Amino acid sequence: LEVLELRPDRMVVKDFPGYQKVRLPKPILDVLVRQEAPTWSGALSAVPGVYLITDTKTGKLYVGSATGEGGIWARWCEYAKSGHGGNQDLRTLLRSQGRDYARHFQFAIREIADTHATDDAVLVREEHWERVRGSREHGYNAN
Repeated sequence: LEVLELRPDRMVVKDFPGYQKVRLPKPILDVLVRQEAPTWSGALSAVPGVYLITDTKTGKLYVGSATGEGGIWARWCEYAKSGHGGNQDLRTLLRSQGRDYARHFQFAIREIADTHATDDAVLVREEHWERVRGSREHGYNAN
């Protein structure tokens, strides 16, 4: 590897902008998770919800949901670690294109759920967004 630049300070990402304004490229997600950014982890771990991953190279979409302890933050930490978060189609894509391909993923929140919403209620909303976005037919939602 060739070093192109040394930064005097480590990269710092802005505070959490609000649920409706999240549009997060995968490399920035990786920084947030690595730094355990408090405003991001605090806001995203507090809620379950439905999120969207866009493959910015192809336009294909993946609609996912996060329930349980840790909410969206815990789920997105899995993507930061693996690139695919366990999703079958994304795993296959990264196997064929290389793990670095995940840099083309962009994360957004479709909707957050009430903290008292059941897991089933969140899954119903995920299925709704899969139908609306066509991510089963034209994206990465195989299951």
